[in-house]
Amino acid sequence: MITKGRAIEEALRWMDEASINGDNPAPAHLADYKDRAAHLLSGVVSVLAGQFRIPKTFTVVQDPIPNLLGDAYIVRSVLPGNDYTVNINDMRALYLEVSGEVDVVVTRGSQELYHTKHYSDNGFAPVRIALPDNSGKTSLRVTSEGVSSIRYVAAYDIPFRYEDDVQANTPYAAYDLPCDLREYDKCVRTSDGTSYEEFHDVRLEGFRTFLLPRRVSGQFEFHYWRNPKDVPFEAHDDTPLEVAPEAEALVGLKLASDLARGIPESQSVSYWLDAEFSSRIANLERQERGGILQIQAAYTIE
Repeated sequence: MITKGRAIEEALRWMDEASINGDNPAPAHLADYKDRAAHLLSGVVSVLAGQFRIPKTFTVVQDPIPNLLGDAYIVRSVLPGNDYTVNINDMRALYLEVSGEVDVVVTRGSQELYHTKHYSDNGFAPVRIALPDNSGKTSLRVTSEGVSSIRYVAAYDIPFRYEDDVQANTPYAAYDLPCDLREYDKCVRTSDGTSYEEFHDVRLEGFRTFLLPRRVSGQFEFHYWRNPKDVPFEAHDDTPLEVAPEAEALVGLKLASDLARGIPESQSVSYWLDAEFSSRIANLERQERGGILQIQAAYTIE
């Protein structure tokens, strides 16, 4: 694997600055080049990651809890005199979303287990309720003195220790891919760990938030191309650079091209290095396609 120090050394050789008459140059002679190279290196590996992509996989597992009320994602109006009531045996947790102002009451027999007012004037707000772990018919009642709505009501027969742990009942579950996401490729699903199939019912929200249907179970692997890690200016010379194996030979060349650019006395060198970099990129792409390679001199430096 190519390192920071090796990349800078190769760049200096491309620029014919690594030696003077076969001898090592004085440290002061290369100090400015090395300082600038250390600042440009992150940009170089980022450019190469766009040409030679770095794959990565992000895995999530979905095992949805059955909803005792069914899986219909219905929006219900709650008005004065038009309460929402449901009775379920062995109900141990509840989830619903509220818009407006409602009273949520949960009873088991003559015992009131939960009674709280919930209010939301900005869309729907989630309500999670963890109930005592004992059996019996449990009643949920939602009332309102105005115009309110509820949706995504779910009852579970599995106990939860904390209310925040109660599973949501939204149609889609949101997963944020890591911050190194550069380009999404595909989603692959497996239910038994041996057979895999591409899963197409994936929605994108924003740039890196992906939505899966809540009621689909299995292991889902998000395949994507990632950005390489930045190379800090102060990183040690033995710091490995994150580039695809086939791109390692191009790091020093691209870095040399960037170093020479903007220096008046190195303009002709910069043009030649750019052409050489583009030619090698094209040759590598032809190799991947199985094409015939043709190599020719683009510039001659005397």
